[in-house]
Amino acid sequence: MLVDNSSYHKKGWKADAFLEFKDLSDLETLPSPRVLNTHLPIALIPADAFRKKNKILYICRNPKDAIVSGYHHFKSDLFIGYSGSWNAFFDLMYKPDDTSPSMWFPNVLAGWTYCQENPETCLFLKYEDMIQDLRAHVERIAKFIDFERTPEMYNAIAKQCTFDVMKPAKLPKEQSMGLLKPGTSLYRKGKVGDWKNQFTVAQNERFNAIISEKMKDTGLTFEFEL
Repeated sequence: MLVDNSSYHKKGWKADAFLEFKDLSDLETLPSPRVLNTHLPIALIPADAFRKKNKILYICRNPKDAIVSGYHHFKSDLFIGYSGSWNAFFDLMYKPDDTSPSMWFPNVLAGWTYCQENPETCLFLKYEDMIQDLRAHVERIAKFIDFERTPEMYNAIAKQCTFDVMKPAKLPKEQSMGLLKPGTSLYRKGKVGDWKNQFTVAQNERFNAIISEKMKDTGLTFEFEL
């Protein structure tokens, strides 16, 4: 929206510009400036992005809400097809013997470190902060990517990028892809603190210990409820 100086949602599907879903030759045919998406960790992003000093917006969510979101995504995705319980999923993702398949901590901490070391090309953003003041973050992003717009456009874009507006706007395309079980959506609640409806007291205590260990001395903190 900032690049196009428009507050209208594009009709395309975000996966159309996912690095991991496309050949690089296909992405090169997209008009410049290109706005690309990825779930790849920093270490797997093509080296040209760093060599050419492309602007990177690294967006993440607090790990408690992230694992709950992941659980519901795995259950709704027809290709993943997870059918287990929440308790089983939690134990699978965060095993006590440090053989956990979850890559949230190493991936996010690598992104955090890179952004701290390269503030001119990498902007680290937290979902919780954007929920609290989306308008300010729209302007912050605009200045970072060198596409400054009018205050009125910032207001319009912020309004269109709220969860309540984006969910119905994206749902028709999402349903047409045939990737999810009927009646489910990638856009579920979008709430900060929904983990409290899923975690047991014991799981929360265990997870707090993991957070303290993994994030010690990193300088990275999160809001877990608003």
